[in-house]
Amino acid sequence: MHNIAGKIVKYRVWIIISIITAVGFVLRVACCFWGFPYQLHADEHTIIDNAIDMLSRNSWEAHVYNRPDQFEIKCCAVIFKIVNYFRYKMPIVEAYAMHKAAFYTLGRMYTACWGTLMIPLSAILAGKIFKYDKLNIHAVQIITAMAFSFSYLFIQHSAYATPDIPLTFFVMLIALISLDYLEDGGKKKIYVISILTGIAISIKYPAAVITFYIAIIVIYRCIRTKKYLDIIKLGFSSAFISVFTVFIITPNLFTDYRTVIKVFQSEMRPTHLGADGLGFIGNLKYYFNTIKNSFGYISVVGFISGIINLFLSRRKEHFPLMINGIFWICLSVLSLHWVRWGFPMYVAYIFIAVSGLVWLYSMVIRISQNSILRNTSRIILSVAYCVSCISLILSAVTITVWSLKEDTRVWAKGWCDENGVTAENSIYEAYTPFSTYGANSQRYSVFTLSDGELIVSEEYADKEYYVMSSSFRNRYYAEPDRYADIVAIYDAIDDNFETLLKKSGGDIRRSTSEFKNIMYQVDYLLNGNELTGSTIWVYKIK
Repeated sequence: MHNIAGKIVKYRVWIIISIITAVGFVLRVACCFWGFPYQLHADEHTIIDNAIDMLSRNSWEAHVYNRPDQFEIKCCAVIFKIVNYFRYKMPIVEAYAMHKAAFYTLGRMYTACWGTLMIPLSAILAGKIFKYDKLNIHAVQIITAMAFSFSYLFIQHSAYATPDIPLTFFVMLIALISLDYLEDGGKKKIYVISILTGIAISIKYPAAVITFYIAIIVIYRCIRTKKYLDIIKLGFSSAFISVFTVFIITPNLFTDYRTVIKVFQSEMRPTHLGADGLGFIGNLKYYFNTIKNSFGYISVVGFISGIINLFLSRRKEHFPLMINGIFWICLSVLSLHWVRWGFPMYVAYIFIAVSGLVWLYSMVIRISQNSILRNTSRIILSVAYCVSCISLILSAVTITVWSLKEDTRVWAKGWCDENGVTAENSIYEAYTPFSTYGANSQRYSVFTLSDGELIVSEEYADKEYYVMSSSFRNRYYAEPDRYADIVAIYDAIDDNFETLLKKSGGDIRRSTSEFKNIMYQVDYLLNGNELTGSTIWVYKIK
């Protein structure tokens, strides 16, 4: 009878998780239409354009080396080929030229699928990590699924054709399989993990740090079972399998290694506008604060409680959380930092915070002997958790609404068409109507200051307009001492040119305080700007 009741409860739990997953999928797919039909993201073209290029050459090699994005490029190429065969029935290059927005949307939906699969995977993984802890494991699984489903960071980046969400999915899958290996020591599981690691490396080079985790669990298991020679055997075999997997997916990383070295040297540059200068400790704080601020102060209480629970329990099932810690430390060593780089790290914060909230609830009730105190504590915690949940869901709704609104670059393109401002008669920056993402930026390089006078370079002397975006301008103004010359040029542009247009998009205000955040989200939904995105200026050049 007890087993039947347990199965019924488990069945209901997975119905709830399935509903949460379905809602998460809808939110992610809706966000895939951000900026439609324009391509506004600075990095998506690396995957989409190169998938088309690879198909146009009927080749398995994609000439991309910087992230390297090879796994996504080849998956997207397969999807594009199938869709083109059934929908457009023409050479892929022609189909792409005529339906570029559709192919970009397909690439985004590919990422959205990985982001959606991450939701039930997170519930399964949480159930295995904490199955021996004194927790309501079903509550942990449901809340974890909600956290992944409704996190606005995960929703937003699941709707971009970029590598970070697919990488995070494979990191979580490796963590799940590693738990089975720690349980039974099956060598085949290490081989599967090695294959998945090779796939992860072909997505982003930093996934190579997973090999440290493989080494840790192999050494731990072999010492426990006193099979010391297996450390060497599994070490060499897993390394070979990972490298061979990378070679199968992207052989040109090996055959064209000189280009790989050059790209590495370029990507390891110590400076990048708006994404450097924090140092190792600063980067550690940056990634932690990013995920902490997105979930709020109540999650911090849960995270601290979860750390206490981990310390008290000290079980081998907690080992997978090391992967995220390894990513956190290794990526913080780099000079640069980006929000999207942190997704493999954010996973651990969510698991620990959710488990801590559930553990805290059970502990407070368990240690309270007085019924009045126990009921009061239950009410206070329940209200706090509900507030956190409302804040989380509202943030998910607002990022979806934000994504579906018209971007200022799209709106400004219409204004420019109506007022005779074109790419041919203008000087324009990136992230403007004539260069919707980071390519073809002209920026400040066309201007010089001489005795306070703003001079346009001879190459652009016949241009009538200057089109500018706050996307880069604000990065320079954030460090005015470091970029004093460039800031002076921007100031001179304001002073010397006639402003024809200044159009701003509405950003979503957010707060680590859940109560403030709820007010901000409601205010945005009721009174938010009709546009999103950077401020766009159009100047008349005198």
